[in-house]
Amino acid sequence: MNKLKIVNHIPSIDLLRGIAAVSVALFHFVIIGRLVFPSLFKDVFRYGHLGVQVFFVVSGFVIPYSMYKGDYSFKKMKTFFKKRLVRLEPPYIASILLIFTLNYLFYLSPYWHEEIMDVTLTQMLYHLGYLNSVFQEGWINQVYWSLGIEFQYYILMAFTFYFINHKTSIWLITFIILLLLSVIIPFQSYIFSHLPFFILGILIFRFLTKKDSIHTFLIFISITLFVIFFKEGFRFELIFAGVFPFLFFFVFKQSSKIGRFLGDISYSLYLIHIPIGQRIIRIGSDFTHNVYTETLLILFTLGVTIFCSYVFYRIIEKPTKKITKRFNYN
Repeated sequence: MNKLKIVNHIPSIDLLRGIAAVSVALFHFVIIGRLVFPSLFKDVFRYGHLGVQVFFVVSGFVIPYSMYKGDYSFKKMKTFFKKRLVRLEPPYIASILLIFTLNYLFYLSPYWHEEIMDVTLTQMLYHLGYLNSVFQEGWINQVYWSLGIEFQYYILMAFTFYFINHKTSIWLITFIILLLLSVIIPFQSYIFSHLPFFILGILIFRFLTKKDSIHTFLIFISITLFVIFFKEGFRFELIFAGVFPFLFFFVFKQSSKIGRFLGDISYSLYLIHIPIGQRIIRIGSDFTHNVYTETLLILFTLGVTIFCSYVFYRIIEKPTKKITKRFNYN
């Protein structure tokens, strides 16, 4: 495996993000979309939820990598959080407004048979701080739970990057502490339970920035994968989710126009695929009579959702990405 140069953009990550987002979307369309006919399509994408763990590995790498490039220090913490909030909040809030708009419009339709959404003020305020899981309040979009975990990871990185970026035994102690916390704090609503996946990304960051040798890297990776295997009840699919991103960092190093496109819209697709896609699935399922028409419905829904995600990306997400470039660590 060859170490990559420190560059502003790693193309293969685009395709990886795109695959993760599409996998999660298909999981929700296939498993939660009330489809009934058995098929290979359903058998494959019932594991699509593992795209979330892939996102965690990617974030595990991308966040310290960007901090490393920006020569992050505690004095730059304010700028770090500005960049993250400006990047994530506008699309997130826009997706919340989209959910309420669609819920109201479909409630008016005689062909839609679900009640209008009932949300309390407290529940909405928790959304603004990604705190719904912590306080056991439901999310208006079930994928938002992972955004709460991501935000906790940003907080963790803001205070621990110095130790993660260190070459000496300080990193070894940090690595052991983080893995121990992931085992002794099992609650799914906190970052600690998901830490091993983020640590896999951190280990890639350390290897690519030449802090760890190939032998140290492989040892740490093996330990982390064993912890995942042990604490998650010996589920091999989670090991696959943890290892899968490595192909894109060390094997498939080039991306394509499709990969770049899917990577660009991956966050938008992740945010809006349920409010848009599941409505299409639930209406269309009344007209499906066999596995072929169901599969066509799923593919049609994916196509419409990707198109809507592209529009959402151009109108909401892309302008906010440009704003984040104005914040630098200097």
